[in-house]
Amino acid sequence: MGQASKVTHLIKRENFKAAEEYGLEKLETLEKKDRAARLPLMLAMGRLYEALGDLPEAQKYLNSALEYVQVKYDSGDRLTLSDYDVIDEFALYSIRAGNFLEAEKWIEFSLANRVGKYFKNNPTNFRPYLAKGLLFYQRNQPDSAKYYIEEYLFNIRNSNYTGHLEINRYADGFQILSEMALDAGNLEEAKKYARNAKRLQKHSWTKREEGKNTVKRVRAMNTLSEVLYLMGRVQRAQEWNDRAFKLYLKNIRVDLPVLNEVLVQRSHLHLFHEDIEGIKGLIRQAAEKEINYISRNFSLLSEYEKENFQVRHRKLFNKMNKVMIEAWSRDLIGNNDPFWVEVLDYNTRTKGLILNESTRLYQKEELFADSLHSQYEAWKFLKNQFAFMVSSKKYKNEFEAIQNIESEIIKLERVLLTALPVSSVDSLDIEDILKDLKPRDKIIELLRVDTSSPTKNRSGEWKKQEDAVYLVFHLDNGGFNNISLVENGLELENRYINYYNNSIKYRLTDTLSYDAFWKSLNVEEENWGKIYFSPDGIYNLMNPDNLWDTENEKYLFEKINLINLTSIRRLNEVKTTGNPLELKACLVGNPDFDHYEGIKPEPLPETAIEVTEIEVMLNRNEGNSRVLMGLSASENELKKLSGCPILHVATHGIFRQNAGSRNAMLNSGLLLAGNPEEGEDGILTAYEAAGLNLRDTRIAVLSACDTGLGEIQSGEGVYGLQRAFEVNGVDFTLMSMWKVDDSATREFMSEFYSQLVEQKLDPYASLKETRNKMKDKYQETYYWGAFKLVGASWE
Repeated sequence: MGQASKVTHLIKRENFKAAEEYGLEKLETLEKKDRAARLPLMLAMGRLYEALGDLPEAQKYLNSALEYVQVKYDSGDRLTLSDYDVIDEFALYSIRAGNFLEAEKWIEFSLANRVGKYFKNNPTNFRPYLAKGLLFYQRNQPDSAKYYIEEYLFNIRNSNYTGHLEINRYADGFQILSEMALDAGNLEEAKKYARNAKRLQKHSWTKREEGKNTVKRVRAMNTLSEVLYLMGRVQRAQEWNDRAFKLYLKNIRVDLPVLNEVLVQRSHLHLFHEDIEGIKGLIRQAAEKEINYISRNFSLLSEYEKENFQVRHRKLFNKMNKVMIEAWSRDLIGNNDPFWVEVLDYNTRTKGLILNESTRLYQKEELFADSLHSQYEAWKFLKNQFAFMVSSKKYKNEFEAIQNIESEIIKLERVLLTALPVSSVDSLDIEDILKDLKPRDKIIELLRVDTSSPTKNRSGEWKKQEDAVYLVFHLDNGGFNNISLVENGLELENRYINYYNNSIKYRLTDTLSYDAFWKSLNVEEENWGKIYFSPDGIYNLMNPDNLWDTENEKYLFEKINLINLTSIRRLNEVKTTGNPLELKACLVGNPDFDHYEGIKPEPLPETAIEVTEIEVMLNRNEGNSRVLMGLSASENELKKLSGCPILHVATHGIFRQNAGSRNAMLNSGLLLAGNPEEGEDGILTAYEAAGLNLRDTRIAVLSACDTGLGEIQSGEGVYGLQRAFEVNGVDFTLMSMWKVDDSATREFMSEFYSQLVEQKLDPYASLKETRNKMKDKYQETYYWGAFKLVGASWE
């Protein structure tokens, strides 16, 4: 038996430890130039570590194997089936690790180079179709995914080689189709595909090629259990879940992600036994195991990979939350049960996880060795170049060049991340978070939960019924208090947010939004000090402070002091010093737009007055300012700024909703002076703003339209300028939630700085006083209510 074959044999028997020890020992003894022996062994080791859930190690061995194939291809040698095995495996790994760009590149390479190399109906020719289908599924493009998977299945069925060579991949195709149908709520189709996958995973030919094949068999059984459960066939669902669970425990001795899926499904089934203690135990196990899996892999993935990698985890945690909400609705658990603290814990450990990881990279430049600083600068340069090329008409057809740059960014980011300490997803320390709260302070943490479920329509077909709720956690100085539920999540996200926005746009008195968005949270307002508010979902795209309480005839900001946070973890992660604000400012306004391609933005003379008034005020109070206006108010100059405790940018803001961009952070930004000939188009996107040097900035004021808007993602907040400034370590960001009036904004900013600089109030108190004064002059909220402050309170 060959060395790679022995590793593969041990993996088939699911003796992972022996496979690892043997593989590492043999790689030590083989010469590096012995490609014939090392290539299959490295491929086997890559598969082993991916099976064990160690993605960084899997990447290392698969990369090494791929390098051998690349050298062979570049030298003009004909690639063999074993070479294509490496390419196919690397593409599948890249999909599961979230690097869709690499996956797409190698899938297309495999497809293009297989043509004409082997017999037309050789089943190996069609393997890339399966990978391509999986890629489209992970990209949430189900129609394209279904097309390629069915194309794969069709070609295999009609091949002359319908033996054991492809039976395991054939089963994989049915498994993907079953999960897609389940996501869409098409239960009859999902049941049919899941049964096919289960049957084929147990086939004798599959066992011959894959051995015990426990993981895939467990997944197929568990999917069938989920489908039957949703169809109301609870007893059969229980049977298949039990089989999956027992099979896993019998054969697997390590924690793998599929076990967590089985545990969560078991917790659903325990609802029918009204076994709340069993539910708690299962969710506790699944959450801890899933977080451990994230901790092992997450830190070393690039931001692009993290965003794709997180999709599965969000779905799993959402399922856990659905179980707890249903248990609560059935009165199996009270709204002040201590277990809710554990639910809060695993949600806050994963809420804003990508944001926290991105912050590490942008704020830890000093940890890089001298040898890495050039790579860090290259990484930032390429990110700017990528943003410029994506938005420039000149490069609109340069898809390959843009994709190559994006791939290089990912590679450099991975190198940089390996130089930083590996972060862990630590448990929430409630006592530490609450220790600085004053007796009358309160914390409100929101969590959006997708409660969509399949329902039968009048014709008897199963279809997905969209629904959502908001789970509200209430804490105060004494600790966890209780939870409440906002049940009409979809109404908030459609009907009520439209009403809210139209009331602002058309200067109408808003009589519904206070009850819909705020009163429904069951927040006690009497005798409270500060309320620390961590939103989720649609709450990220509104400003609760300006909601009108018709009963008391007051705005919310007049009744309470609301402190906006991205997560309650920020209460102990973001520590402001309490020192007086250093009156050193960088003021940017009235950019020269003459160099814009196409339609030029309207000039902003009011912003020149705004910047001048702030400059005069700072000078009057022994501060100093660096002022950038006209041609100096350029994208290039803003990127050079550093050492600005106060950063004020007065210009046009942009937010392009549903722009279909390659990266959500490219859809919002600030318009500045720019010159395409110098490589700057004048649009500082949020993607680029994340790379600014703002380590010394305590408050950033974005005096422009729509600077608080962006693409929302449950658990991650807003992908926009707010996120860009937060990853830079800015303590406070003041931004607008709609298109603002130029003249009123100038007055607003003048008053805000008067309170901040001359009255020496903190940013939240300054904002409150500014609103009080502005509403006396302007009756409509439109003129003064747009600006929202995000950040921890300083004292």
